Amino acid sequence: MNADASARLQPHARIAIVGGGPAGSFFALAAFQIAARLDLPIAITIFERKDLSAPGPRGCNMCAGILSSRTVHGLDTLNLALPPDVVMGRINVYTLHWNDQHIPIDPPDATRQVLSVYRSGGPRHSPFAPVAGFDQFLLDQARARGAQVLHERVEKISFASQPRVTTSARAEAFDLVVLAIGVNALPPAFGNLTYHPPITETMAQDELVIEQLPRAEMNSAVHIFFDQPRDLLFGALIPKGHFVNVSLLGTRLDRASVQQFLTDPQVARVIGQHPPQACGCQPRIAAAPAQNFFADRFVAIGDACVTRLYKDGIGSALITARAAAETALTRGIHRAAFAAHYAPVCRAIARDNRLGRAVFALTGASRRSPLLMRTLARALAAEAQQAPRDRLTSQVLWSLFTGDADYSEIFKMMLHPQRIARLSLAMLQEIMRKKTK
Repeated sequence: MNADASARLQPHARIAIVGGGPAGSFFALAAFQIAARLDLPIAITIFERKDLSAPGPRGCNMCAGILSSRTVHGLDTLNLALPPDVVMGRINVYTLHWNDQHIPIDPPDATRQVLSVYRSGGPRHSPFAPVAGFDQFLLDQARARGAQVLHERVEKISFASQPRVTTSARAEAFDLVVLAIGVNALPPAFGNLTYHPPITETMAQDELVIEQLPRAEMNSAVHIFFDQPRDLLFGALIPKGHFVNVSLLGTRLDRASVQQFLTDPQVARVIGQHPPQACGCQPRIAAAPAQNFFADRFVAIGDACVTRLYKDGIGSALITARAAAETALTRGIHRAAFAAHYAPVCRAIARDNRLGRAVFALTGASRRSPLLMRTLARALAAEAQQAPRDRLTSQVLWSLFTGDADYSEIFKMMLHPQRIARLSLAMLQEIMRKKTK
């Protein structure tokens, strides 16, 4: 369709971004980049109620803070270079713990390094000075490139001839409103807009202060556990400077689940006995896409729209923000433009997530079978003698744990004939070993 002038951003158009987390900052950065290419002056206002530099819940967006290697590479497209003080850890190996075994999972190649960051100024009860947070870094970059940042909560977004954003301090009209809040934030009232936020699930997290020796031994490794508690899909220990992040993924998880996880002897051997707790939460995570996530002069991005199932939410924020900005600046800001050029990107993520559920279901079934877990351990041990690029099962687990590949790619890797053959041999060897006992 040929959009009329009112359905396109004109010179000096005003864009409101509701939410100054990664999705909002990514949209601003991408929009300024595209606008410069088009020689189109625009004005962007970011509404972010939090002080993202503050430690604990006052500044935190409740996330494990893992950047997959493809997300790190994606930052390059926005001319973003992470300062050293924002990077809490550089992850070079994932160590899988099961039944008193520990098996290293190396990256398929040296370029696929994973980074850990804090989303805020660090844990609430940190005995150390606040750290440089990832979200504040991105927001500062957006401000430096021209965005106005207002620390106000948006109470209402109304729609007439133009969208109108209302806070306790102002009510202003904009040419485009971008919703970029997380699923743990209180959404504004939407007037006559029929937007429905994503369905969510709950995970459990903790931040622990780690003594020097366990910290040195963790080095640049994320540790993965399957054993406890019962409803755990998997738990991770993620090194972050003086701290370790505890992230549990599963069903019916609560504070007691974290304590049960920490009492597992395998976990205690990594982090020591009873490390002090510095923070903790049970954040909601998006588990299904939002409904009606675009309209004339309105679009939702990041968690407010769709995100990868369980993994790489920051990467999804980057993908959706960039696609929405490209659509708004080059195709139009009317519903038809977003339907034709933005919605397919979101549908692709949602479609991939359906395969993700199948991948996690298979992982959960394997975890409940001692034979399958012993087979997996045997196959991984055999693969350790091969070059990283030939470790097919290791590649599956690396991609699954890091969020470094689409679930469709992971599913294809799981069904690779050579991998199936190796697992079949490992299972046969396990069965024969049991028979000879």
